[in-house]
Amino acid sequence: MFKLGRSCDPKRRLKDIRHQAPWLQLHLAAVFAGCGHLEAACHKALRETFQQVGREWYRADSEHAAVARVSEVLTRIMEA
Repeated sequence: MFKLGRSCDPKRRLKDIRHQAPWLQLHLAAVFAGCGHLEAACHKALRETFQQVGREWYRADSEHAAVARVSEVLTRIMEA
């Protein structure tokens, strides 16, 4: 599973989530700096591609697939 969200301090946010759910083995897979305003578009694309299992959580075969999908969406939006 992976989570898409926005934060001014992603490392601190990760620490907070680890504190709230210590049973989860979490790590930070990617940071897309300056793209927080595009979060809604990324969630929409992820819902079309992966199973949503929470408000901002998704199930994917690999984190690489998830990061690649978000990167693809951001690239398409930025080039438009």
